[in-house]
Amino acid sequence: MYEYLLYFLIFSFLGWCLEVAFHLLKCGKLVNRGLAYGPFCPIYGVGVCLSRLLLGSVENFFALFLLCMAVATAVEFAVGLILDKTLARRLWDYSSVRGNLSGYVCPSFSVAWGIIGALVVKFLPRFDPYLERLHTPLFMILTGVAVSLLILDISLSAVIKSDVKSLLSRFKKKNAHYS
Repeated sequence: MYEYLLYFLIFSFLGWCLEVAFHLLKCGKLVNRGLAYGPFCPIYGVGVCLSRLLLGSVENFFALFLLCMAVATAVEFAVGLILDKTLARRLWDYSSVRGNLSGYVCPSFSVAWGIIGALVVKFLPRFDPYLERLHTPLFMILTGVAVSLLILDISLSAVIKSDVKSLLSRFKKKNAHYS
């Protein structure tokens, strides 16, 4: 379980780095692309941990690719839908991409996540011995603190961002007669 928490944190951070770099290259702006204020995109951590847990024993690389693509697509669709319906937030939108499904997923990124996922699931066990060395009381406490801070960050971000949107919509309604 501890290794999964570490992988979740590591890949949530690496996913955030990937998102920030991708946006910087695409738009020329440095923007926090995460769900919250901290440097984490938990969808990446969830995707990697779920793929590792469910698909770690798949030997055939092509089958692993297809299954990782399915898991990543399902996670991306579910998270996109949940964020959109509960927080009215779209962190990504593939609506302009041919073959998209409600703007939450698209074929090109599904294939990319399948390839990345298969490579990660295939090669991640090589890092397990290094993570086992971090299975000390100090690192377990630090991991617990990091997970707690991430949960707090996501919770506070959701409350603050929904409150700001609520305040803005009330302000617009209140001042609509001035327009």
